[in-house]
Amino acid sequence: MTAFSGNDGIHAFVHSLDTTQPKGAVEVRLLSRSNEVLARKRTSDTGHVQFEANLARGEGALSPAMLIASDTKGDYAFLSLKSPAFDLTDRGVSGRVVPAGLDAFVYTERGVYRSGETVQVTALLRDGQGMAALNVPVTLVVERPDGVDMSPTGSSSSSPRRRRASPRPAPRRSPSMAAISTAPPLPSSSLKAR
Repeated sequence: MTAFSGNDGIHAFVHSLDTTQPKGAVEVRLLSRSNEVLARKRTSDTGHVQFEANLARGEGALSPAMLIASDTKGDYAFLSLKSPAFDLTDRGVSGRVVPAGLDAFVYTERGVYRSGETVQVTALLRDGQGMAALNVPVTLVVERPDGVDMSPTGSSSSSPRRRRASPRPAPRRSPSMAAISTAPPLPSSSLKAR
C-alpha cells in the first residue's frame, strides 16, 4: 500500500505483493490518533481510494494516523501516516544532466586486461529522450587514462586508435581490439586509490 497527501485529501493505492497488480474492492480504513475509524472506503478497479480533504485536516486526537487495508481473503496491510516521509534529497539521487544530442555509454566486459588480451568494448548510443539511436556511424577512439595511444604501434597520443563501426539498426555496438604490449606502464601516481 502506498499513500500520498495533497490539497484534495489522502490518496491510497493498494497492489498485490504477489502479482503487483492493483487490488480492487479492498476495504481501506482511515484511523485517527485516538484509534477511531474516520472513514471506510473500497478501492476502485485500479486499486485507488481517496479520502476527502476535511478528513486529512483533523487535529489532535482526530488527526489521521493510519491506513488499514483488508480484503475478504484475510490479507491486510497497515500504513502509518505519522512517520516522516522518506526524503531522498540528501542521497544524491538527482541524476545527471541530460546531454544535448547523442549520449554514449561505453564499457568493457571487465576492468583490467593483460598485454595482448582482446578487449571487448560495448557501446550504447541514446538520444536526448533515452531512446536508442539507430543507423548512426560511430567512431571509437581508445586512449589510456594517462593519454598514451592504444594503437598497435604505440604511436603518440596525437593519433589515438580509432575503430569505425558501420551504421546498422542495432542500438548496441561491440567491437573487439587487442590490448597492446608496447605501451609503457602507467605512472605510479595514476595508480593511487581514491
